[in-house]
Amino acid sequence: MPPKLRINHELKPLKLLKLPNNLLMIWISNVIIRFLYSVNRPVNGVKQERLTFVMRDGYKLKVDMFVPLAKKSNSSILYFPGGGFMMSGTHIHKRSLSSIAKELGQVAFLVHYRLAPKYPFPIALYDAYDSLVYLRKHAHNFFIHRDKIGIGGDSAGGNLCAAMSLYLQDQKQPYPLYQMLLYPALDDGKESESRKKYTATPMLRTSMLVFIYKVLFKNGYQNLEKYAYPCLHPHIEKQPPTYIEILEFDPLHDDGIKYQEILLKTNTEVVLKDISGAVHGYDAMFQTDIVQKSLNARIEFIRKHS
Repeated sequence: MPPKLRINHELKPLKLLKLPNNLLMIWISNVIIRFLYSVNRPVNGVKQERLTFVMRDGYKLKVDMFVPLAKKSNSSILYFPGGGFMMSGTHIHKRSLSSIAKELGQVAFLVHYRLAPKYPFPIALYDAYDSLVYLRKHAHNFFIHRDKIGIGGDSAGGNLCAAMSLYLQDQKQPYPLYQMLLYPALDDGKESESRKKYTATPMLRTSMLVFIYKVLFKNGYQNLEKYAYPCLHPHIEKQPPTYIEILEFDPLHDDGIKYQEILLKTNTEVVLKDISGAVHGYDAMFQTDIVQKSLNARIEFIRKHS
């Protein structure tokens, strides 16, 4: 690790970690991730229930619902976990999302969208959109309001949120209450200084993005490139209130800045948080002060817009 990268001392255990960049290691990682997800419970005071949402092709998508025992709101959040479009949601996602549900007293849904390479682009995008459509249609079954659903996601999940909001715009359908984009992948990176600079950072490095895009877009963009890279959408209109979190030592750092600049031109309300000393996927160190501070900021944004 180059000494010039002054990573926050609480995140030092992440220095030796990086996402796998071959399909065998990704498969092995997913076995471990899914096991840890299954044996870890949500935070105390939150009940977990496994649901299935029916997609446009009849596929029954797994969704976990987190219901606070002290429910006090009919608002909810639909969350899409990151993992390079190839790795499953983790027990850290479960812990973080259930913490949000408990603190706000509202139901949260974690969507296990389909993953590449078996399901390349645009399947995950359609799963994201279809899950929101399904939740709105069946909102009464979950004691939530169909028009009070926000969306959020980290990394690949942040990409899906931004893309889905643009898809809703183009389909002339109602926006979610807000979109929370945590260190999202939003651009093709051709002019990104952070992707040029952070080629050897922990967790995620630029070479991994090249591998992800090769696998994810193996069937091409199918005339949907404007959703693959939301920054490239040619006609972005005013979006729902948007929270963008970017990290100092992350190849995706500049994606968030670029999207903020685009949204501000549309008079969209945007909150940008640039976390000093942080690396991609730093939520893995969930109990640290730096992560808890970020979690509190996310909660306050949701509270304001719920």
